[in-house]
Amino acid sequence: MSARESEAIILAKSVPLLDRQGDALCSVGVTPKGEWLRLYQKPPALTAFARWTHIKFRRHASAIDSRPESCDVEPNSIRIIGELPPSRRHDLLSLLETHRLEDARRQGKSLALLHPSESHFCMEQKTKAELAEEERQSAHPCPYRFKYRYTTESSEGEAVFHDWGLDNN
Repeated sequence: MSARESEAIILAKSVPLLDRQGDALCSVGVTPKGEWLRLYQKPPALTAFARWTHIKFRRHASAIDSRPESCDVEPNSIRIIGELPPSRRHDLLSLLETHRLEDARRQGKSLALLHPSESHFCMEQKTKAELAEEERQSAHPCPYRFKYRYTTESSEGEAVFHDWGLDNN
């Protein structure tokens, strides 16, 4: 399959995953036009990038994830353009924002930026058994689970926060 030249602003990173060939990383980005991308990169060079890093790269359909936003990034194709200035971040995020997850699902999206009317965050310590299981799948398991409960125009829900880049602005 031929590669497609793309660019994205990095918004979130997952914990690096271990598989038979070593580390792999999934990062979430958005194109300047507001299209979501789930970027699989191996080896995980994206770990060096902070949130808001603007990159150019070559991509093709993901071999491991069939969700519509998913793609594999060609190794050694990543070029850093710079950092999205704070003054432009709100405009970019406003392109992504939704008040109803149902709207994103109806559009065939598996990623969304939910704007809840209410939210509550909590933290739970993982058990030793949970950490042992995660150590088989991740190079850097977090000893805590971060959850949030939310209310939107149409529903209530609970989810787990998976962003590994908590230390980045």
